[in-house]
Order: sequence, then structure tokens, then C-alpha cells
Amino acid sequence: MKDRVLPVALIAIGLIWLLFATGFVPASLGVALGRFWPLLLIGAGLDVWIPERRPLAVYFTAWAAALILVLGIFLSGRGLTGGEHEVNRVLDAGTQRVTFEVHNGSAEANLRTSAQGQTLVYARFTGDPVGNVQVSDGRTSTVRIRPDNSFFNPFGARTRWDIDVPGTVPLDMRLDGGSGPLVADLTGSLLESLSLDVGSGPSTLDLPGGGTPYRVEVDGGSGPVTVSFAPGASVDMSAELGSGPTRIRVGEGTDMRLVLDTGSGPLELDLPDSAPIRLTIEDDGSGPLSLPRFLERRTGRGDTGVWESSNLGDGGRVIDVTLEDVGSGPVTIR
Repeated sequence: MKDRVLPVALIAIGLIWLLFATGFVPASLGVALGRFWPLLLIGAGLDVWIPERRPLAVYFTAWAAALILVLGIFLSGRGLTGGEHEVNRVLDAGTQRVTFEVHNGSAEANLRTSAQGQTLVYARFTGDPVGNVQVSDGRTSTVRIRPDNSFFNPFGARTRWDIDVPGTVPLDMRLDGGSGPLVADLTGSLLESLSLDVGSGPSTLDLPGGGTPYRVEVDGGSGPVTVSFAPGASVDMSAELGSGPTRIRVGEGTDMRLVLDTGSGPLELDLPDSAPIRLTIEDDGSGPLSLPRFLERRTGRGDTGVWESSNLGDGGRVIDVTLEDVGSGPVTIR
């Protein structure tokens, strides 16, 4: 009988996980599984160690599963599911700048500019782990959001963070993507700097247009990245891309300096064809390069050199793109 314990335990855990993924397991039971799943390991260990002492000749593992079920039913209304929390802080009258840090972890994080002018941070957390919000006040306020200390819960409710950031004072934003999807709509903010550390989850950024110049830094990972600049932006951006696919969209009337090191993931760069554009490729890689017809070669050979649009000499808001180091991924510029 001992040789059956491990297969039975693995099959049971696999079935539970599959039922949860397909929506057949209630959220309260999912959280109970997440908190008390070590009971299954204890039961399996007892089945191997003292199988002759099983109560009523029933596997200890089965007793552990029944106990988890009872805990999920009777403790669901006593804080077991937790994971729902709101934080609302008002912007201090003396605040002149805000630094905002979000460490996403495994959550689905959605950031947007607050429609309420006096909001420093509004955050609503659903699921587990809940976000821990730390605020330091002063002329320069700092807001840090990161996952609270929690248990490993593969069966728990999916976590969602909805976060409003201030839109009436200059904003420095630092985002750590993690494994969960990250969406940040900052088009209404007074953004001055943004750094994104991409993890394995997808990241989508919508960034401001006309207004104060700002800087963007991206450290790529394995997750896909989409960055969109609203028309009339004034941006200095640098990015070291990883294995995930990256798409950068630039709106009309944008003044931009863009420096890229690409990796093994594909890069798509959408540029307005009416803009004055200069493209410099300093070091080509093994991936294919596709360029639009409105860019004409000025210097270089092969996939290195300088390309310019015919209207570059007319002046205006210039888009200056430099590919310093091109990796193995394909590069497409439209």
C-alpha cells in the first residue's frame, strides 16, 4: 500500500488544481487549500510511516482533505478569504512631487491617473496576497506598494490591484512587473520619469503626450512589453530588451531620443511617417531588419549606418532612434 500513497496524493492534488482552474472550486475552498495544503503532506507522511494506524482504515491523506474542506466551509466568514482591502490617502497641501513605486509580484495590477485632484493614492486589492501600502509625507511624498507577507497559495483567488496615482503634481514612477500582468495608463499624469523592470508577465504602458519632458527606462525580461506615447510627447527613452516581444508606438508631433539594446525577442517600432526621423544602427545582430520606405540610407553598409527621412532638414520635432546593440531577435520599424 505504501507505493500507492505518492501517486494517489499527486493525482488528488492535480485534480483539485484542475477543478480550481476551470472554476468548479469555490473561492473560500481555494483559499483554505492555499492556507492548509501542508496537511496533505502530513497525511501522506503518516500513510507511509504508520499505515496500520489509519482511522477506520481510511487514508490519513483523505482525512486531511476532509479537514481542509471543513475549514473552508466553516471559516469562510471569519476572515479566511481576506484579500479585500482599500487604501485612500489624500495629497498633502505642501506636496510638490511624488515618487511612486509598485512591486507587482503575481498580481494583475492596473494603474491609472486619478480623476480626483487631491488623491495621493487610492488602491483596491482583491485576492491574496494583498498589497502593502507605505506612504511617507513631505514636500516629496513617497508611495510604495508591494505584496504583503503571505503564504504560498496556488489555489487562491486571482489577485487584482486597482491603483490611482496623482495627476496634479510631478510624478516619478518605478514599476517592477513581476509575473502578473501590469497595465499603466499615465496619459493624464505629470510624469517626469519612469523606470520599468519587466518580469515574466505582460506590461502595457500608455504615456503622456504634450507637456513636460520626461525620461523612460526599460529593463526587459521574458514578458511582452507594449509602450505607447500620446501625440506631442517629449521623451528621452533608453531600453535594454530581453527575450520578450516589445512594441513601441510613437504618436504624431513627438520629440524623442530613443536608445535601444535589443535581445532575442522581436522588436516592433511604429513611427509616424510624417515626422522628421533619424535612425542610427551601430551594431547589427543576427536577426532580420525591416525598415520603412520613407527612411533613406545616408551612410554605412549592410545593416549598420544612418537612415533619415526626407523631411529631416526641414526641422521640427525630431525622432532620433539609435540601435546600439542588436541581438538575435527580428527588428521591424514601420
